[in-house]
Parts: sequence; structure tokens; C-alpha cells
Amino acid sequence: MKKKIGVVYCQESANIGDDVQTVVIVDLIKRIKPEFEPVLVERERLNSEKVEERESLIVSGWFMKHPENWPPRNRNILFISMHISTQYGASGVIQRDKFAEFYKNHEPIGCRDK
Repeated sequence: MKKKIGVVYCQESANIGDDVQTVVIVDLIKRIKPEFEPVLVERERLNSEKVEERESLIVSGWFMKHPENWPPRNRNILFISMHISTQYGASGVIQRDKFAEFYKNHEPIGCRDK
């Protein structure tokens, strides 16, 4: 049985850039780490029980329409490309001081912009 690795996606997104990142990550996992099975994890539900069940979680994209679902529950996270939105109050939630330790535990964090 293959180990499961979560890959963030957003079903409701109209942002083709996020979709492209997800497709590329899934393809890379299949080519580089065939012992892993990529499993799509909904961006807006990153604090759900299902996320915690994955061996690891690869995070990329625009964050997020429902910031109350932050942070992800998985302990082994690789942040590769992240944009924190100012819409929906996301930046006010995701950038809170209480998450500083969470971010330090997952450094380095790749960001798409300032």
C-alpha cells in the first residue's frame, strides 16, 4: 500500500495558477516518489481530520476564503508557494502572532509575493 501525501487544491477556485501548481505537484510526486499516492486536499478544509491522516502535506496557492480553517492539521508540511489574501479577512487571521511558532516549525516557507 502506498503512503498518502496530501496536495492542496481548491475546487471552487477560478485561479488557473493554483490549478497549474496542483497538477505539477501531483505529476512530480508520481515521477519522483512513486511510493507515494498524491491525494487532493481541499484548501478550505485544511484543519479537517482527513488532512491529519496523510503522511505529509504539500501546500501551495492562494489562502484563503475561509481563514477560520487555518492552520492545516498535518504535522509534516512543505510550504512551496503561498499567497495570503487580504480578502475575506484571511491576512488578519493567518498572520496572527499565535501562528508564529507554527510557521517557524515549517520553515522555509516559499511565497509567491511580498
